[in-house]
Amino acid sequence: MNKIIMLLLLISTIFAFEVDIKKVNLREFHKAISINAKVVELPQYSNLISSYIDGKIQSYFVSIGDRVKKGDKLVQIKSIILLELTTNYLSLKKQLSLQSSNLEASKKLYKIGLLSLKELNQEKVQIQNTISNLNNIKEKLKLLKLDINNISHPTSTLILYADKEAVVSEILKPINSFVDEEVIMKLSSDYHIKAYLPIKYFSKVKVGDKLVVGKSVTKVESIYPTLDNETKRVIITAKTDTKIPLGSFVNATLYLSDSKKYPSILKSSLSFFKNEWVVFVKEEEHKYKKEEHHEEHEEDENEHKHYEEIEIPYEPKIVKILAEDEKYVAIDGLEIGDEYVSDKPYFIKSLLLKSSLGEHGH
Repeated sequence: MNKIIMLLLLISTIFAFEVDIKKVNLREFHKAISINAKVVELPQYSNLISSYIDGKIQSYFVSIGDRVKKGDKLVQIKSIILLELTTNYLSLKKQLSLQSSNLEASKKLYKIGLLSLKELNQEKVQIQNTISNLNNIKEKLKLLKLDINNISHPTSTLILYADKEAVVSEILKPINSFVDEEVIMKLSSDYHIKAYLPIKYFSKVKVGDKLVVGKSVTKVESIYPTLDNETKRVIITAKTDTKIPLGSFVNATLYLSDSKKYPSILKSSLSFFKNEWVVFVKEEEHKYKKEEHHEEHEEDENEHKHYEEIEIPYEPKIVKILAEDEKYVAIDGLEIGDEYVSDKPYFIKSLLLKSSLGEHGH
């Protein structure tokens, strides 16, 4: 009796949910190949961040794995040399301004004969020397990517910025370490997937074929012309926005450009039932039995139980999986246009299993 009551409760619970029904559609599937891959940084896409000046690293604004955009702060350096450069820059600017004013006054004195040509030319030479020294410092400050128009006071603080969108792949120098015009950080424009493909697919894989790593979908970017020395497999690469750490090994799925059309259903509709892949479909005359209610003393007296029929409109349909992609599977066992339960098949599976216990239990 208890098993029958549980079955009835399960039936009422299942049908309280709205069953989603879809139709089998014809869909194009590409051959899928599971391959091993590694998250790597390709040298041609790396960006080296150098100090360009002697100094001491005060702080980092980023960590390994951070994605930065153009203009983001990367690192702060304290440099005595920068302090000297900015001090001299401001001093030479002031000196040039005074020399230029004096030259205008000297030109007037020269016109009225109170200043010789030699003296006038000496002032011009002094101005040219100042301009030359000033331009030399300007070039050094521009190399450090400082905005010389905004330097209003001497400073020893140098901040390095990202010049494009990238990922911080390596930090080479710790905080408080001294640097001498050397590389202190590496950025990668994009992480890449480096995958190893069986040699039999060498003639079939093409640049542009889809490659899926977890939830990241990308395309084959390059195919190496020679085999990998260790694995003797074909090497392919693809950009990826995956958050998987650099150097990690991952499983990937490659979809070749060659394709074929099959009847297809949603993956969410599949259920493994009695050692077979099944999809639940409507059936008009599929029935289960329910025990009639009796008083407990009457149940003890009766040798057999009496049932009345309850109609359940779904049954499992065995299917064979032919191909798949991220969302759909190609199947054999249903026809195009057939209706099937597309979501939460475990409700109906539970009903069938419970009903089997209810029919055979005592």
